[in-house]
Amino acid sequence: MSASMKYQSDLAVDLFPDCRTCAIGALGVYAAAHTAGAAAIAGARHGASIARANALLTRAGEHQSQIRMLRRGWAIRVAQLADGRRQVLSFILPGDLFDLEALLLLSEGTSSYTTRALTDVEYCTFSTTAMHALVNSSTEQSRRFQTYLQSQLALYGRRLTDLGQRAAPGRMANLLLELHNRLAERGLAKDGVYEMPARQDDLADALGLTPVHINRTLRGLRERGLIDFDRGVMRLLNIRGLEVVAEEE
Repeated sequence: MSASMKYQSDLAVDLFPDCRTCAIGALGVYAAAHTAGAAAIAGARHGASIARANALLTRAGEHQSQIRMLRRGWAIRVAQLADGRRQVLSFILPGDLFDLEALLLLSEGTSSYTTRALTDVEYCTFSTTAMHALVNSSTEQSRRFQTYLQSQLALYGRRLTDLGQRAAPGRMANLLLELHNRLAERGLAKDGVYEMPARQDDLADALGLTPVHINRTLRGLRERGLIDFDRGVMRLLNIRGLEVVAEEE
């Protein structure tokens, strides 16, 4: 394995802000936990790490004894096939978990997928046992975590529908809108504009297309005046128009 693909983070240090001042506190699953108070969150957190772009963060088949939450950067959750091909299952954004299975089961277990950093990333790690206690600390806490999990499962459901029933423009439009909406909720997209570090092969493996088809599809959406994509920045020029394309079969 090359140095750029080495497993796990390059550093494991407690370099992040105190939980009481962390800006990520309003995002994703962390927001669900935040109602229990910063002290409880700090008690559940037992580490923080950084990793460089392309690093493997988790590997399929490995035992998982912790829950990791992305604080900065992008990552992808991947199912690796025996012949070397892969399926990108989801894009992990700030506030999201790597270890969705661990939260679903609320126990230690074996990961069924691999997670890779698309950019340099920062993430916090939480004890599975402590997170279990946090989730069950109140009915409200349990409800908030269930809402987060339902939102994640809904993303998978929409992606499966796209792969099975929609042509390339509809698949791409849905993905671009999904990323925009998730990033906008986190304050990371504004006026239809957001950073887009995913490469064409990442998009291809997410949408079941070839990189050539991805290039053609993006060009088609650009020619229709719906998007502009340049130097890692995505601009949704006509969100309503993209929503129409997203519903096309």
